[in-house]
Amino acid sequence: MRLSLAQRLGQMLRGVSSREVSAALRLAEENDMDISPVQVESHLRAGGDAVAVVRGLVRAKEHGIALDWTTAMSIDLCRGNTGKGLEEVVEACMPLKEHRFDTFSSDDPESLVGFARDGSAVKATCTLRYRLTPEHVFGQSIDQLQERLAVRVAVLMNRAADASDLQMKRSEHERVLLSMSAEAGVEGVSLDYEPV
Repeated sequence: MRLSLAQRLGQMLRGVSSREVSAALRLAEENDMDISPVQVESHLRAGGDAVAVVRGLVRAKEHGIALDWTTAMSIDLCRGNTGKGLEEVVEACMPLKEHRFDTFSSDDPESLVGFARDGSAVKATCTLRYRLTPEHVFGQSIDQLQERLAVRVAVLMNRAADASDLQMKRSEHERVLLSMSAEAGVEGVSLDYEPV
């Protein structure tokens, strides 16, 4: 939506950046959203970030989350300078997804089995919980992440004295895997070990 000269002049007199208004309106129009210049200007005058609100609305729309302009504007103003934008709030509303694996890769049927130092074989099953796919956050596919983590699980199993040692160290191993995968957007990891 193009702003008229009168609208731009009025915004200038009210101390509102017509560039910010135009940027927010352009983004809204590109995503088939019906937002008026008055709505954008009022949000900017209240101290909000209109472009961030539109990006948050786009993100909510992409993930099927019902969010209207007034609510999005309120969230943006309440978040203030906390460093958490509307997009992060929308992401927090998204349901958790799970990826469970017990093989080294999705196209390799070989089970994720390791051998403790006493020679006992142990099979591992790992579950990752995330809201956004790793491709979205980290540029890495879930299969690539699975392969990285499966190798680490095998190393952890091979360092254990025996199967009971693995059970005792399970939460420590889960923390190791979470630290390896948190940058990819993984929020939780659980491991199950069972003797083979």
